[in-house]
Amino acid sequence: TYAAPSAMTSIGRTINHGILADNGKIYAAGDAGSSTVTIIDTYTDTRTTITAGVNLTTYAAFYSPITKMAYLPGAGNMVVIDTTNDTISGSVSNSAGGTYSFWWGTAYNGRYAYGSRWIGGTQVMIMDLFNGTMTNSAVTSYVGDPQNGTMGVNGKIYFGAGGDATSGIHCYNPFTDAMEYVTVPGQGNISDYYRDVVQHPNGYLYCFPAYGSSTIVKIDPRTNTAIIAATGVTDTRANNYAVGADGIIYT
Repeated sequence: TYAAPSAMTSIGRTINHGILADNGKIYAAGDAGSSTVTIIDTYTDTRTTITAGVNLTTYAAFYSPITKMAYLPGAGNMVVIDTTNDTISGSVSNSAGGTYSFWWGTAYNGRYAYGSRWIGGTQVMIMDLFNGTMTNSAVTSYVGDPQNGTMGVNGKIYFGAGGDATSGIHCYNPFTDAMEYVTVPGQGNISDYYRDVVQHPNGYLYCFPAYGSSTIVKIDPRTNTAIIAATGVTDTRANNYAVGADGIIYT
């Protein structure tokens, strides 16, 4: 049972993306030009801020329960926040360069996190969370701009594509360090049709439509194949998804 919704005022600037740590706090940053990290304590519904010291362009933050660090992409670097004391632990320069990046979170081994340069070039980057270094993978380019995504139950990373002619939903295989694609039935080109991807507890992944599509795609990670799960979606351009405790996907 939920009470009436409430709102915390005076945040100061727009929050673009954040991540929930296991201390019950959300660490969030604004768009380009902001150096402010907003920390929301979900137990008390109170807000504090800290300064990152660099410009943030956070489109896909992630958290490691092993290092207890929250990771927020910055303008050409990764800002690291120590959630045990809410201080800036440092920053790591993007190995592929560029100002903007998407990050898809940590691998099941807990050590590595994966992301990609966004505007101005496509390049998969690998961050070693144990020693705070970042390197490039062997994947130096692929068709279509990377978007938000997630790691599937098979350990592969699925993410949407924008721009150019993309044959399928992107899939990066960290075991072989290679790109794979998931074909969408009836669509030879899915350029910017689908953005984010979410892993559901039922084992399947789901993509909602962005531009030019009205269908929801269901991906089977065992076979890297997809079917159309639902049609007639009228409110498109969905970018960020989350699975609720009720099993429903919210976007």
